[in-house]
Amino acid sequence: MPIVLQGIEKSFATPDGGQLQVLRGIDAEIADEEFVVLIGASGCGKSTLLNVVAGLIEPSAGQVLLDGEPVTGPGRDRGMVFQQDAILMWRSVLRNVEYGLELRGVPRAERRRIAEEHLRLVGLERFADFFPKDLSGGMRKRVQIAAVFANSPEVLLMDEPFGSLDYVTKVTLQQELLRIWTQERKTTLFVTHDIEEATFLADRIFVLRAGQIEKVIQVPFARPRTVEMRTEPQFREILAALWGELAEDQEAALSAA
Repeated sequence: MPIVLQGIEKSFATPDGGQLQVLRGIDAEIADEEFVVLIGASGCGKSTLLNVVAGLIEPSAGQVLLDGEPVTGPGRDRGMVFQQDAILMWRSVLRNVEYGLELRGVPRAERRRIAEEHLRLVGLERFADFFPKDLSGGMRKRVQIAAVFANSPEVLLMDEPFGSLDYVTKVTLQQELLRIWTQERKTTLFVTHDIEEATFLADRIFVLRAGQIEKVIQVPFARPRTVEMRTEPQFREILAALWGELAEDQEAALSAA
């Protein structure tokens, strides 16, 4: 499902009665089945833009079009994976994956079949009867991904889903995400601060600065992606370019402090 951003602006009221503008006239198009990563310094508007696409925040101006239709609120055509664990601690792994299907009224046998299928997809079929407290952070994240994909959204929205994980677990889940994405082929908008993660995952990287898309970087690597590509000179060149962009923001922030 293609996404079109038309003149997206967002301002928030401040305690002193003023307005803080977070997004400033964003225009962009994301193709069907494209994987786009949003990157930028803290406070640049990445998560706000993602939440506007999700329908969780209403823009102050402009609109988001999904497959030509305006977004007016949340919808099951979009699935969201948050940085924080968004699973129900009192439900088993299987029943967490079933939850969205249950809310939609999917019959019990069918939702169990779908949930089991998606647990196999993320490699957690042996843990179906476990509870979240018994799982590692990486395994809980797999449960969230399985639950989102089980609802069969057209668009996948991910807000720093691996940000709190250690490096090895993060890299493993990046590979797993791409493996699943290759099978499911969802249009994806992914927020991260991690330039290596952005380069490994993306078809294109949108660099946000002060609420605007400052630069768009095309990632030239074919799919499937491999761990080995992280050491290739072209991969390191993209990291250097991204680091240069973010370093400028950091220097500006320190100068303003």
